[in-house]
Amino acid sequence: MPPKRPERLEANIVRFMNNDEPWMAVIGLYEGKPYEIFTGRAIDIFKFPDYVKTGWIIKHKDETGANRYDFQFVDRDGYRVTIEGLSRSFNKTYWNYARLISGIMRHGMPLQHMVDLIDSLNVEEDYINTWKNGVVRALKQYIPDGTRAVKRNAPPATTQKDCCTPKAACAAKAAGIRSAGRGLWKISLLFQSKPRTFAAQKKLL
Repeated sequence: MPPKRPERLEANIVRFMNNDEPWMAVIGLYEGKPYEIFTGRAIDIFKFPDYVKTGWIIKHKDETGANRYDFQFVDRDGYRVTIEGLSRSFNKTYWNYARLISGIMRHGMPLQHMVDLIDSLNVEEDYINTWKNGVVRALKQYIPDGTRAVKRNAPPATTQKDCCTPKAACAAKAAGIRSAGRGLWKISLLFQSKPRTFAAQKKLL
């Protein structure tokens, strides 16, 4: 089971270009590690001042019981500024991709494996390729220096040393890796198939 999300997460902002448009990634951190990611065009109200590099992602329930994510940062005068509804200017297709990636991060797939697999996805649309390249750059900064490179298409090896815990724990670990792998397989299907409606994408998941 993934760790329970606190109501408030520290967050970093990473800016990048997607198909000649300014975009940003808002990365929520749990115990200093990426826990969730939101991406969207840096336009209108979500075009934060350039000095804003960090902040907080705050999760709320709206009057219908649905989740709402707000972003809060401290301005140069020391006042906290809250932007409600982080997703309202984000394209639903990218929002779904980011939700998938976030779900896999929460379940503990090693970040270097996730980055390598996202980077290896091949799609025809240039705007999707530039988007995934921006996501890869955003996440790579959280991989510690000296982390061994991952061979593509190779599952993470499990050694006897890794399995010093009881068999049940080892089985749970393996199940978690398989679950994360299935999630990335679904991401690859979404990237490689024709555009779907929001409802069709949810059905695939």
